[in-house]
Amino acid sequence: MEYSDIRCLVVGTGSIGKRHIFNLLQAGVQTAIFSTGHTKARFQDPRVVLYTDDWQEALSFAPHLAIVANPTALHVSTIEKLIDQDVYIFVEKPLSNHIEDFNRLLANRPDAKKKIIVGYNFRFHAAIQFLKQTIAGNIIGKISYIKCQVGQYLPDWHPGEDYREGYVARAELGGGVVRTLSHEIDYVDYLIGQPIREISCMTSNISDLEIDVEDTANVLIRYEKSIAEIHMDMVRRIPVRELVVYGDNGYLKWNDMKNTIHIQTAEGEKVIWESARNERNMSFVQELKALLNSVQHKKIDDRFGDPVKTMEVISRCLTSAHQKNVISWKR
Repeated sequence: MEYSDIRCLVVGTGSIGKRHIFNLLQAGVQTAIFSTGHTKARFQDPRVVLYTDDWQEALSFAPHLAIVANPTALHVSTIEKLIDQDVYIFVEKPLSNHIEDFNRLLANRPDAKKKIIVGYNFRFHAAIQFLKQTIAGNIIGKISYIKCQVGQYLPDWHPGEDYREGYVARAELGGGVVRTLSHEIDYVDYLIGQPIREISCMTSNISDLEIDVEDTANVLIRYEKSIAEIHMDMVRRIPVRELVVYGDNGYLKWNDMKNTIHIQTAEGEKVIWESARNERNMSFVQELKALLNSVQHKKIDDRFGDPVKTMEVISRCLTSAHQKNVISWKR
């Protein structure tokens, strides 16, 4: 599909901003960059239409789409600068560091939610899509329990960078493991597809990392007819991302490091999905295609889901951890 008629403004040039810029340029999108950093020194690509640190100049580009990829704590203030423009606003996860800030924005502009999209790229991961279809096919029966874990040592996330300077390590920028690794919260909810009833969370800082945020979290979510248990950390030296979906006829197990999904039923165990591709990178490509198609058709792809719900879950997780109690789900 042709995307050269779309103008996109990317706000932020960290690792995720760079990824979006690369994918946009590969797709032929007219791309402009807003950053208070030294963008020209970082991006010497003639395909970039505009580099600027001036908001008036950025808005004069008249983008059809804006990608907000700066630190989490700056998301709401960035959305405020864009909200009155005729533009779809794609915000990298999480939506904000405080849900209250976003709710105040919506209170003044109730229609704004219709053009805001939050970037949880694992919804477009081939394995998650396969799991979604398999669960819908009732192969393992009714889902009773999902257990997943994700973890990787923070200094290994971006080799060559000082982890202490990144937003993940700093409370003032909206860091911490619950917000940063909230992909698991989002795709578990996407897979289960049931109303939430209760949430509890325990967090800790158990490492010697020089950070002022939680580095470990255990989340328990009670759905209408299922339970989800999610572990997240940024302390383990051997990376892991895996998920087990238990049904009354068997279970499905996804190992992201091995790019495989196993199924276990009464007939035995076997691999039912595997891939030799870098599926994580492909998930960003597929997400971008869905985003650009949404802009062209002026209708947001259903796979993006509710832009606020996962942030509300995150907020309740952090409240539960702080208050040391179970939080009832009320929206």
